[in-house]
Amino acid sequence: MKGLLMTPDNAQKCHDGTKTQTRRLIKPQPKIIHEIFTYQEVMYVQTEMLERDKNLLNGCIKCPFSVGEEVYIKETHYRLGYWIKNGLTKTGRQKWTFKPESVYVAFSDLLPLIIRKNNYRQRGWYKRPSLFLPADLARTVVTITDIRAQRVQDISEKDAIAEGIDEWEGMYREYNRDVGWTRDAIYSFSTLWDSIHGSGAWERNDWVWAYTMGK
Repeated sequence: MKGLLMTPDNAQKCHDGTKTQTRRLIKPQPKIIHEIFTYQEVMYVQTEMLERDKNLLNGCIKCPFSVGEEVYIKETHYRLGYWIKNGLTKTGRQKWTFKPESVYVAFSDLLPLIIRKNNYRQRGWYKRPSLFLPADLARTVVTITDIRAQRVQDISEKDAIAEGIDEWEGMYREYNRDVGWTRDAIYSFSTLWDSIHGSGAWERNDWVWAYTMGK
């Protein structure tokens, strides 16, 4: 089963069911979108290749997921275990490997009482990166129900809320003399996008896969 990386906050929202969409960069970024054949692939061509011919097939970008596929949410977690020595680096420094002691896993909604720093090395609970969460220990499994290829700025207010932006806690963006300061979920999402992908990512308006998920 494939996994979807999530920040701790977004993983919790996905687990709670308040996040039902997620957007991921299309890699490599298409230079020009010519036409979308299916949800699994996006055709892109150079400006000098706009004519329909067999060469267009060389520009096909495959989507890593498909509609109906089950995926698990890869998130930061906590494991009980210890560290063992695992050889030396090229510069002669000691390498260590974490060895989990059991299949028990804790997540951000119920943390262990004592969390050890990695240099403690002895038996204890340790914070583990999302990359190391195996599928069989995941707490959240979702099904991809829809896939769209679009520019990130094409997100609608409804979609931004589906991304986990709270419509009542969105950032105040502009003042309306009739209703006061108005909330804008898209604006809140744009700041979140920049925080994940770096300053200026929203303005760059990259192409993304927009996934809709359901349990």
